Amino acid sequence: MDVNSTIINFDITDTCIRKISPTNCGIPIGSKNYFYAGFRFSEQWEGLNQIAVFRSEQIPQICVQIIDSMCQIPNEMLQIAGSVYVSIFAGDMRLTNEASFEVVSGGSICGDPPEPPEPTNVYVQTPGNSTPFIRESFGEFQYFANGQWNTVSAAGNGNQPLNAYRQEFVIPEWQQYLTDVQITIPESMHERGLFGSVLEIMQNTGTYLENVLCTYRRFPNGDISLIANIPFDGQLAIA
Repeated sequence: MDVNSTIINFDITDTCIRKISPTNCGIPIGSKNYFYAGFRFSEQWEGLNQIAVFRSEQIPQICVQIIDSMCQIPNEMLQIAGSVYVSIFAGDMRLTNEASFEVVSGGSICGDPPEPPEPTNVYVQTPGNSTPFIRESFGEFQYFANGQWNTVSAAGNGNQPLNAYRQEFVIPEWQQYLTDVQITIPESMHERGLFGSVLEIMQNTGTYLENVLCTYRRFPNGDISLIANIPFDGQLAIA
């Protein structure tokens, strides 16, 4: 990280995330390779592979591995004015709610940034020569686990396009898949073609719905399978 870079700081306590500084101004539109997110984690997150998930109304998700409690804010998130939402996940089921910051037309948190270097489209941060934990593949972000790459689906906020396909599912519908369980939605059912994407997965606790992060796979025929370590009642949206 450049010594002149600016950091937006977040506090994570258990499953809650909040922005703690700066508290007033936003990031100027068009910024590149200059702004970073810093995270202060509670003890529940110690020793876990922590992933930051960024999204906006225009960009469904970009996932970035957190190293030494910090990661770069993806350039793509800073090219259109509006709110950018941040959440964190790690392990199989640990995740937070969302915090946000603003991308604004003009102005700056700490003055005008210097002339940025050439932009990069890769936000995988890899310590040493170890295997990358996050990568981008054909427009989808994936994480490495159990010897294979798995597509990441980010938690949403329930504000999905009107033409999104929605389906509820219950625990008995899950089927065993190796050491995990899976549930498959055929393309003939969601009718979103060969490139349908999961926008949101929510778990039904019996009293309320909460966002969850869950691996999903999209097959060449357009079928989509959710994969989890344990079955749960819930619903999903596909677009």
